[in-house]
Amino acid sequence: MYAEDLTFDIDKENTNDDSESDGEEKIGAALCDSDIDEFESHLVNMNLNYQSEEYSDDDTAYAPRIIDKTNKPRNDENNSWESDEYSCILGVPKELVQTKLKAPSSCFMRNGELLMVKFADKKATGDKEIYVIDSKGTAGVVQVERFEKGGSKKYISKPSSIIDYNGNMGGVDLSDSSLHHAYIDRKSYRCFVRDIMESTGAGRKPLTEFTPPQRRANSLPNSLTPQQCVNSLTNSIIPRKRIKIQHFSSRNNYDECRKRYIQKVCVLCHSKQIRKLTAHFCRTCHDAPALCYPNCFDTYHSQMQ
Repeated sequence: MYAEDLTFDIDKENTNDDSESDGEEKIGAALCDSDIDEFESHLVNMNLNYQSEEYSDDDTAYAPRIIDKTNKPRNDENNSWESDEYSCILGVPKELVQTKLKAPSSCFMRNGELLMVKFADKKATGDKEIYVIDSKGTAGVVQVERFEKGGSKKYISKPSSIIDYNGNMGGVDLSDSSLHHAYIDRKSYRCFVRDIMESTGAGRKPLTEFTPPQRRANSLPNSLTPQQCVNSLTNSIIPRKRIKIQHFSSRNNYDECRKRYIQKVCVLCHSKQIRKLTAHFCRTCHDAPALCYPNCFDTYHSQMQ
């Protein structure tokens, strides 16, 4: 797909070249800082006859930004900074900046051995434009394997110059750094649960460890464990003896199909890890617990008083 607003010649010589271009040197790596500044000013001030090649695909790719968007080129005619929004990228031709690309897609411009690459990437934070200068690169697109969320695999199209830059660069300096903070997406719902637990203090050390040692030693006896201290506090606040109420035992409903009363697991036997069925329950208690009559029935209500 070629852009409609391009007014320069189309050169499709290396569009389908998928070679890896080993041993190629990048402009940013081969020249020193002073040479780079002189080279970028040469690109801005001179009207270079670039040729354009453009390629688009439905897949995404990413490469580091090596052209700073904050520096504005200087207009030598009126000795002032240009205010055009398309002239704010230093070292990039205006025609390439004005080319509108629908992410993900790529556009190339060449002048001799100099290749300028514009790559529109589609990220979670929005579409991004990456500009790369290559001295001996080819305007080729390579199919790269990528895994999406959920484990699905697909093939994305990425310019070969960006792949070479990512593989050969030793680090990113200040001129190549991102202009804004990189937003890292959460990988799973477990991250949110972990952050909430860490912010609220849940799942960390016991609450007694947050108390100062001197204060804990003065308030709690050394012979008691933390659980015993909690039980002593609850027993002192909540009265152990309750109002005496007369409890009555009753039977469950009669099952006509099975010719017997409906049976349930005894609550007291279940607390002792004993599975025992009974047809009796206490109709006085609000939860109507199933209790074996008369042993468990009397023991259960004697502990409540």
